[in-house]
Amino acid sequence: MVIMNFSLGISNANFPNNLVNIGRVSKAIGYSGQIKIVFQKNLDSIPNLKGTIWLSIDKKMVPFSLKEVHSINKESAIISLDDIINPDQCKLVTGRDLFYPLKVNKRTKLADDNFSFLVGYKLIDQNDTTLGKISEVALSYGQILLTIENQQKNFLVPFHENILIGIDQDKQTISLEIAEGLMDL
Repeated sequence: MVIMNFSLGISNANFPNNLVNIGRVSKAIGYSGQIKIVFQKNLDSIPNLKGTIWLSIDKKMVPFSLKEVHSINKESAIISLDDIINPDQCKLVTGRDLFYPLKVNKRTKLADDNFSFLVGYKLIDQNDTTLGKISEVALSYGQILLTIENQQKNFLVPFHENILIGIDQDKQTISLEIAEGLMDL
């Protein structure tokens, strides 16, 4: 029985010319088709994953629609793809190189983003104090949470557009209005 047909590979002329090998599919997570991807160590920054990713299967580039990014940090991510829905299908893509179109995007659309591009950014509060570096962006019960690392401790900061002061992609900083006492928890 064939679980998936990977003969969908398309010629080099039909896929984006800015595809970059960003990592590899590491393993299946759970029973609903989630997969763990491990990023290349030489990436300048973690890409903002959305849209289509490409896997190298039988020397062909095969597109997969990205369904959801469950969690992401500077080393790996847990994702779901539209066509991968069970562990058997996950096994078929495990170990495959992962490609993604990388381009410079100077504008940030908050309504459309999954905010994974913030991994590695410095968090600055309303007093221009650097609180640490964002090591992970996760979604928990519909709330976006930023994991912040600094020399003293790691802590979580909830993220919402209402507390956003600004994002500087050139300096890789994000400024938020941080509630008083949050750092003391």
